[in-house]
Amino acid sequence: MDTVILDVVIGLVLAYLVLALLVTKVQEMLVGQLGTSRKHTMHDMLDEALQRDAGLKIALLQNPLISALYKGTDSSKGTLRANGPSAIPSDLFARVLLVEVFKDGKNNHPKEKFETPLLFVQSLDASTRTANEKVLGVLRALVAGHEKSWPEYEAAIAEWFDQVGERANGWFQRKTLLWGLGVSLLLAAVLNVNTFQLAQRLAGDPDLRRSFVALAQRTVDEFGSGNTQQNAALPVQAPATRVDQAPGGGQQPARRPVLQAQQVRGLRPQPRGTRAECREPVAHAHPGLRAGGSARSGGAANQWQKGSRRR
Repeated sequence: MDTVILDVVIGLVLAYLVLALLVTKVQEMLVGQLGTSRKHTMHDMLDEALQRDAGLKIALLQNPLISALYKGTDSSKGTLRANGPSAIPSDLFARVLLVEVFKDGKNNHPKEKFETPLLFVQSLDASTRTANEKVLGVLRALVAGHEKSWPEYEAAIAEWFDQVGERANGWFQRKTLLWGLGVSLLLAAVLNVNTFQLAQRLAGDPDLRRSFVALAQRTVDEFGSGNTQQNAALPVQAPATRVDQAPGGGQQPARRPVLQAQQVRGLRPQPRGTRAECREPVAHAHPGLRAGGSARSGGAANQWQKGSRRR
């Protein structure tokens, strides 16, 4: 059977799998330092959460609780490179935001001065503005239902920041997809990847085709050997043996197995007048009449067989 077409398909699949791995590695090395890095996404996330308040954003990133999350002191965002943390825990963001909005110069939490979150929010209008009106509006909106509990109020701010983070994950995925597409097109152009030319080369060169198929088979064997070893390491359970319970609570041997189909056919009556009609029912239906049975049972069997012969 001619397998040229199948071998060509296997060769094309293998070639594009190698190209996909190359694209992934290039994307990790280059794109991770450019516009789709987690740090860029974190800056975009803070811009949206803080309503693009640049002063509050810088103050939040320079806070000791946040600055400990990244290396160095530079937290700026550039076109090709961004500095700062790649992730900020939501509960930590809520605490630092309240500290920076309160801004007493000592990095104290507002609960040091205000007994409840409601009193703190009411004082924001009269105090010196350390954030824009939109951020203050968010803090006022989130205090509803948590007017008397600082932990609940911080948890509400953290939950709101998590919701902003879910949107940021979508931004990151879309950017990564676009960068991956760009890197794929660039590598395809640089390496001069032509599907039709590669297919023609594989179809016209049996040695090249066999080498591709052998490489694919070796790859499958190597990756499949791990699964085979894992399956071989699993313990093999012995089949369960049925043990019936005796009336007194003990155990008694299992019942005799059900007769197989061949044995059932052997029990069917033979035509009348043959010896099998007398012998087979005795052998199957009366186990006690076999060799090793009692003397009484053996005598009864002999008398029954003699009577059958007379008839």
